[in-house]
Order: sequence, then structure tokens, then C-alpha cells
Amino acid sequence: MDCVKAIGLDHDYLSKLEEQKRLREQMLKKKEQRRNENRGSPGPSQAGKRDHPPQDPLPTDDKKRIGRSKAYLVVVVDKVARWSAAQPTIQAIASATGRIKKCWQSSPSTVSIVFHEHDNAKKFMINQNGKVYGGCRLSIRLEKAYLNLATV
Repeated sequence: MDCVKAIGLDHDYLSKLEEQKRLREQMLKKKEQRRNENRGSPGPSQAGKRDHPPQDPLPTDDKKRIGRSKAYLVVVVDKVARWSAAQPTIQAIASATGRIKKCWQSSPSTVSIVFHEHDNAKKFMINQNGKVYGGCRLSIRLEKAYLNLATV
């Protein structure tokens, strides 16, 4: 009380401060009661919550196979429709250039290759484009593609 007189505050101001403090405490008690009630019975905000984590329906092997697509630089070798052993031969030629992640026949006239390194893909395109194998002149281009190599 001595501090209040020293600062020069009157009794009305102090009573208003006490009233505000009392109201704040009441509001906090009400909020705490509401929180406790909501925890006891599932309300609309907790209706979708679960006590345990959801189980994944797919085993881990299937997850790897079905995983997300990634961006790859794909070497596309066109005009191989008349060549019966195109895919294995092109794979052998490509593996001489560098390590291959995946090689597959994407259509009857196209073989696609994904190298581990972009530089090898560029080398393969530069060195093999326009060459003749199995009676077919190869047309090679590079494409960016979003693939899941496990499903290709």
C-alpha cells in the first residue's frame, strides 16, 4: 500500500485492477473446465482423432514398388521396329558407355534407357545417334521423364 501512495494511485483505480484480475481468473477457470469436458467426451473436434497410429495396408516391398515417381533423364532410341533383338543389343551397347539403371522396350519401335550418370547418357546419344544396327538407323534423343523404375 505504501508503494501505491508513493506512485500516486487512488483507491478507485486499485479496485478496478482487482476487478479485472478477478474476471481474468474466472475466465481461465471456465476455459479449463471446457477443456476438461472435451477431453472426457469426444466432441466434434476430437471425433476424427485416433488413439493408435493407422496401419499401412501395404507391406514394405509393395511400397518400394508403388513409390513415388522421380525425374530421370531418359535416352530414347527410336526406329527399332524392324529389329527383332533391339532391346538386348542396345542395352549391351549402352552398358559399354556407362552403368545403366534401367533399360526397357517402351513401345514396338522405341527402347528407353536410364543411366546412373547424365554424362553417360549424353555420351551415348552423341556417339550412337545415326549409326546403323540390325538394318535400322538409330534416332536417339534425351527426354526428362517422371518415372517409377520399379513399375516400368
